Amino acid sequence: TFEQNYRDASAAGVKLGAYLYTSAVNKSEMKADIDALLSTIKGKTFDMPIYIDVEANRQTNLSKAALTELVKYGCELLSEAGCKAGVYASINWFKNNIDTNLLSNTDCEIWLAFWPDNPDNYNLSDFCVTWQYTDSGKVEGMTGNIDKDYRYAALSAEKHTVIIEQAAGGSIAADRETAGYGERVTLTVTPEAGYDIISVRYGDYEAARMENGTYAFSMPKNDVTVTARVHAYAPP
Repeated sequence: TFEQNYRDASAAGVKLGAYLYTSAVNKSEMKADIDALLSTIKGKTFDMPIYIDVEANRQTNLSKAALTELVKYGCELLSEAGCKAGVYASINWFKNNIDTNLLSNTDCEIWLAFWPDNPDNYNLSDFCVTWQYTDSGKVEGMTGNIDKDYRYAALSAEKHTVIIEQAAGGSIAADRETAGYGERVTLTVTPEAGYDIISVRYGDYEAARMENGTYAFSMPKNDVTVTARVHAYAPP
């Protein structure tokens, strides 16, 4: 139901993220899983990070250092693909299987699962950016138990510039001049008479075409130049 969930959540204006449950125990397996994930989310944009979920039984055979390096490697692959990256695990896994000190200076954000009886008595902002504090929450309009989370930080802080490179045959307009890492930028591309839009790019990547005809991308960690490729056609 991933495609349906993505489509419906986008239409509802919900801020979107995604996570991958991986049982990888070496870099080749991790790369295969990340490649499959990137193929699945190709052409989609996200406001939240893309997280790696490491809680498989076979991963307990790895040392804490080895699993931590594997997590860092997965996050690096996601970052190289233009995604904001993170790791999700339970509090026991973060205590016993992952060295969070080795993640502190990386782009790998921590999403903690810890479900105490009285979550209001806790503040875990010194440990994680997002805290999943229950698996039995209630949300109006939804049935059954719902995971609920606190997020201690804004989605972005430092802003980067969206540079529009106009081309003959069409015009590009962005919904913002600057955006933080991971924030969504929406583009309206208007071809002139006699031209079709072939593709819209931000840096080295292709922007996603949305159902309403606009284009969108998640802001990378630097200024980015937006370009459109248009094609002239002969009228019938």
